[in-house]
Amino acid sequence: MERLMLLDGFGLVYRGYYALPPLTTSRGELVNGVFGFCSIVLRGFADLKPDYVAVAFDLSGPTFRHEQYAEYKATRTRMPDDLAAQFPKVREVVKALRIPAYEQAGFEADDVIGTLADRAARQRLATVIVSGDKDLYQLVGPGVSLLNPGRGGPAAVEEQWVDTANASERLGVPPERVVDKRILQNATSALESDKLNRTEKCVVCGSVCSPNAPDGLCWVCRRLKISAWRDSDQQATA
Repeated sequence: MERLMLLDGFGLVYRGYYALPPLTTSRGELVNGVFGFCSIVLRGFADLKPDYVAVAFDLSGPTFRHEQYAEYKATRTRMPDDLAAQFPKVREVVKALRIPAYEQAGFEADDVIGTLADRAARQRLATVIVSGDKDLYQLVGPGVSLLNPGRGGPAAVEEQWVDTANASERLGVPPERVVDKRILQNATSALESDKLNRTEKCVVCGSVCSPNAPDGLCWVCRRLKISAWRDSDQQATA
């Protein structure tokens, strides 16, 4: 079976930036993110021997999630300037290697990767997603695997391969339950970091968590409710 290697462009550059020492060019330009990206891509070519390869990038600007929730990622730390300055160089590398780059206004790279992986599976391509993004574990399934390239540094992470054979063991839950697990893992930290000082309570869990949706559910319970709807829909169409 032919193989497609899907690269999480932003995630791999970000990983190199934080995992590697401040590598610079002879002109003093920081390139550790570029170097990290190149290292992972070249190792992927050597180890995975893909027949096809593509990279997905995020675009600046709001996505459809911001339309649904205005404060989406509002508390996320701004990208360092010396990291942002490396992306043009990364795009030069991608162009030099003739790797097709995919990006779509209003969507994130994760959405693009999910779409490409789904289309590849329909065309009977074995897809390997190269990313350290835990949210992408939910895409693991028949014909779709994920390679977490790992990273060094103080918070070192070993390389990890996840496919249908070991997904439950690696993740603690089946891939289709990754969304639910991530919601519950993030709930406590999200509530503790809430600085909006809302006083209304969720009609389900009773906790003071914000922002509350129009139906009276906090965002955690609402996501779980949506997950339940998804499962019931899948059962109904099975």
